[in-house]
Amino acid sequence: MTTDTEPKTLARVGPMQQNRDDPARAQLLKDARLAAQVAHAVASPALASALSYLELVSDNILLPEVLRGRAREAALRVAEAAVHLEYLPDIIDSHG
Repeated sequence: MTTDTEPKTLARVGPMQQNRDDPARAQLLKDARLAAQVAHAVASPALASALSYLELVSDNILLPEVLRGRAREAALRVAEAAVHLEYLPDIIDSHG
């Protein structure tokens, strides 16, 4: 039995050095983009409705301030979700 005493060096492959011409990767990104577009199309009307309702609640001076404050916070979160859904296809494209 022989032993190898020379140190081994391994080439490092970073995440950006992946093969961008890989057909499986290209198909995966295409499918992810389509899924993001469908999610945006399906969720956008519901998010817009929720945002409108929350704005009505937050502006209603007849309701307690605590409830109005929570409606404002929820409206911000709904608006953030809508923006994330809108830009998700672009984010996926940037990895392609």
